[in-house]
Amino acid sequence: MRRIELKVDLGIIEENARKISDHIASGVKILSVVKADAYGHGSVQVARRLEEKNLTDCFAVATVDEGIRLREAGIKSEILVLGYFSSDETEKAIENELSFTVYSEESLFFLNESAREKKKTANAHLKIETGMNRIGIKPGEELDSLLCSWKEIQNVKMKGIFSHFSSADSDPVYTESQFSVFQKACEKAREHGFSPVRHIAASSAMFDEKYQLDMVRAGIALYGSGGMKDELKLVPAQTLISHPVRIMTVPKGTKIGYSMNFTSERETVVMTVPCGYGDGYPRSLSNRASVLVNGKRAPVIGNVCMDMLMADITDCGNVDQDTQVVLLGSQGNECITPDELADLANTIPYEIMLGFSSRVTRTWTH
Repeated sequence: MRRIELKVDLGIIEENARKISDHIASGVKILSVVKADAYGHGSVQVARRLEEKNLTDCFAVATVDEGIRLREAGIKSEILVLGYFSSDETEKAIENELSFTVYSEESLFFLNESAREKKKTANAHLKIETGMNRIGIKPGEELDSLLCSWKEIQNVKMKGIFSHFSSADSDPVYTESQFSVFQKACEKAREHGFSPVRHIAASSAMFDEKYQLDMVRAGIALYGSGGMKDELKLVPAQTLISHPVRIMTVPKGTKIGYSMNFTSERETVVMTVPCGYGDGYPRSLSNRASVLVNGKRAPVIGNVCMDMLMADITDCGNVDQDTQVVLLGSQGNECITPDELADLANTIPYEIMLGFSSRVTRTWTH
């Protein structure tokens, strides 16, 4: 029996991808974001499944290393590196036919020189700064200068142009202002003779047809989280399971765990589970979250430790050391989602999904 296991259901991710496709306008491409090991779901496994089922047009990663890993695993689709690339990575990236993000005139010149030396043409997507203030070329003189320079360059093709909404799920006015800036930048690129694929909408905006343009970026929605449209019925694909290593009954008034910040208010059956913040289960869930035992919720009691946590299973029926404990996922009619844990931990579901450490065993089901 494994100490703790993270199971990823690829069938659920495939079904989420189909639901997303059904809600995207005909002819709009889908870019599947598999950065950060597919938000903790396994980038190779997810990319293979989506490519095999023809559920994506291309992929996006954050780093060159992430892109090369996909190529080495046999992924053939376009792979866009969304962020920074360094000089020592460029040669391998070009050899592996990764697409680059150009976000400054300097990055364009550097990429062109590297591709020229390799006697190849590099593909790139131009990143426009529309109000996120992270990376991107600013509209106006900077963009005009870059586009004039790009027209003279021989070894870099502008395959796409994109930007990123900062608050699509919370500020429609600012989102619309960003979109207006982006549209003007796209028109400027067309005036200079370019015809790139336009994309700005990630998961939180991609179901609004106005923002779909030529392509959308499906990220956290693929993995069943992020507060997407209820009618899509997207489902989380991770299940974190463990088992009890100790079960004991303590009298009323017993203090539990570090700092003794939990005191039992009744005779309580306490279960110890070998999972803690060293495995990526946030300490901030202490005395807040629940785990599932026999299809019932068992409150986490006391502080979550580095390697263990305790839960009150008084109302959970018969439990022994072979009983499965679900810390994230479904059991019976109950479900603990990444969004629930994120709310309780005062964070975002992204951090829950990809936060599990390397000592958690990962398995995939189909």
